[in-house]
Amino acid sequence: MPKSQQKESRSSLTLWVGVIVIAGGVVFGSIALQKSLWSAAGLPKLPIAGKVDPTGAVFPERLGQDVAWADLKGKVVVAAYAYSRCPHGCSGVAVHMLKLRDAFQSNPDLHLVSVAAYPELDTPASLKIFAAGLGVKDNDPWWWISGDRKKVWAFMTDQLKLLPSREVPEKDRLSPDDIVEHDLRAVLIDKKGQIRGLYPVMDPRIEIAEVALKRLIQDVDRLIQEP
Repeated sequence: MPKSQQKESRSSLTLWVGVIVIAGGVVFGSIALQKSLWSAAGLPKLPIAGKVDPTGAVFPERLGQDVAWADLKGKVVVAAYAYSRCPHGCSGVAVHMLKLRDAFQSNPDLHLVSVAAYPELDTPASLKIFAAGLGVKDNDPWWWISGDRKKVWAFMTDQLKLLPSREVPEKDRLSPDDIVEHDLRAVLIDKKGQIRGLYPVMDPRIEIAEVALKRLIQDVDRLIQEP
């Protein structure tokens, strides 16, 4: 999570997930109407914040095989960190991604990627259990990847433009699981591998998080419609 938000965002995970589930029904209940309005709105083109270089970006995935980022060419991708023991908001990010899956499940152009924030603990096997517990199916277009921590962190920072992650010193941990501090934003990538936005969907200010989620849904739909 962003260092500037460390103290503010360390609240109960149970509370976060409860709030997200309730808010999610409101956000997604009228998604068909929202999409039609977005299409007619003539919104300005999304900015380009960089382009992902997939060279060497091969990671072990929860189902037992290695996956290559290069295979996502031609897909709209939403990626974010995942930490199965996170006491702050990681499960909340995954809940938002679940709702993206449900909203766009009929469209093969969207692919989701959850990346282990602390791969030593979140191995492919543990990510498989975590994902299944959230309701993620094995055949969903959704990777849960792990790997060497230095490689994972470097990719997320250098290529996906998230803030650098760091280990929390033991003396500063608020709980035994408060091991890693990482960015809680979701990254949106277009079909050409270009980064089109970073969305603070777990901002501790609920109104900002809700706006970010709505914008992410809107922008995913816009990019899916692009050639």
